[in-house]
Amino acid sequence: ADFVVTDHIHVTIGASGGLEKILTAAMTEITSAVLADSMTFGTASDGYTKDWDINGENVTMSVKKA
Repeated sequence: ADFVVTDHIHVTIGASGGLEKILTAAMTEITSAVLADSMTFGTASDGYTKDWDINGENVTMSVKKA
């Protein structure tokens, strides 16, 4: 995706309600660890997107440079 480790990013996550609740509770830690300027929930229309299976939950994560 042509990112470098020091790039600031915007993260969009499409997840079920239960997983969204967990991620929301840890939002400060997550955004700090990945240099995210923002983390939102929903469907991303641009950026690098990948589908994941996290403990049986389907999750779509999208990142784009800030």
